[in-house]
Order: sequence, then structure tokens, then C-alpha cells
Amino acid sequence: MPFRNIVSGLFAGLLGVASAVLPTASAYAVEEKEAGSADGLLLSMSKEFLENSGFVSGLGLDGSKLDYSVESLKQIDAALQKLHDELPDGTDGKDLMAAGDKQLQFVTLSLGSYVGEVLRRHLKQDARWEGFGSLSEDEKQLFGNEKDIGNAYFIRWADGVVFPMSKVRKFLANGDEDSVYFYAKVILKDTKQVDGDGTAASR
Repeated sequence: MPFRNIVSGLFAGLLGVASAVLPTASAYAVEEKEAGSADGLLLSMSKEFLENSGFVSGLGLDGSKLDYSVESLKQIDAALQKLHDELPDGTDGKDLMAAGDKQLQFVTLSLGSYVGEVLRRHLKQDARWEGFGSLSEDEKQLFGNEKDIGNAYFIRWADGVVFPMSKVRKFLANGDEDSVYFYAKVILKDTKQVDGDGTAASR
């Protein structure tokens, strides 16, 4: 089934959640949110993603195994690969715009919020979601002066920041060279936050 049809049909139940943070005026534009509200917003979006059985089953995901463990990101990789394969080729990787702006934003926020929650739950206790507005001027020089879907929300902790939405978009464009499972393993290994079984403690 073509990407646009998957998104249009299966994401309909969650589109209201996406619409609350995605104005229709421009591609990848995200409504400003207070930094303090980002945790609740992205956790809510992650839960909505898990509760949408049509979306989960439509991408071949086993909802019972989406438990915020690092291992569960292998399933997200498989779903992203499925979507990547449906996109037509562009001049540099896949043509993401072929999916449609709204659909692409929704995919990125839905899957990116889950990837970010896995990271947040495994990182140190101060790990939290923040929004673009909380980036310092120096950070904007590094991560982008203009807000887009990739940097609109991110995880910050004492030792750094990570951008799961950006990683999801990169997978859609480039395929499994941008594996979110490998991404998480590297981040968590570097911060020595992965337990033997990769199971996240709920917070």
C-alpha cells in the first residue's frame, strides 16, 4: 500500500493530536509550546501512538512488545523501513515530500515521540523533553536557527541533547543506515545507562 494511503487511513485517529501542534500554514512548522509543557505533550503523543491499534497493526508492529525497552526499537526500525520503501526516490535519498506535509509531520511526531520516550526513560533522572524555544543561541547555531519538525522537540539531560524526531526523518530518507535502535544503543552506551536487559524503568 502506498505511503500516502497508509498514513491517510491509519493515522486518522491520531490526526487530532498532531493537529494541536501542527499548523497547516507551512511544512514542518510547529506551534510554539512552553518548554515546561513538552514532557506532558510528547508523553501523551507517545501513548496515543501505542493506543492506535490501526496504526500499530498496519505497520506490522506487535503492540504488546512496544514496552519502551531498547529492544522494542527494532520494531520501530522495521516500521520505518516499510515506510521508507514505499517512498519514491528523490535527488538525495527518498522524496519525503511525496508523502504530503501533514502526513510526514504526523509520522515523525508519532514514531519520534516513542523513540524519545525510550531514551528519556533510560537516560539519567534529569532527562526531559524540551521545545525549540529552550535552545540557547549557541545551541541554535549547532542544531538549526529555524524551527522544523526535526528540532521542534528534543531530549535534554545534564550531559547533552538528542533529537529523535530528526533521526526518524533521516531513517525515512536514508533507510536503515539511520537505525533508531543503533542510535539509542550508542547514546545509552556512551552514557552507561543501559541495563543488561535493556528494560526501561517507568517514570
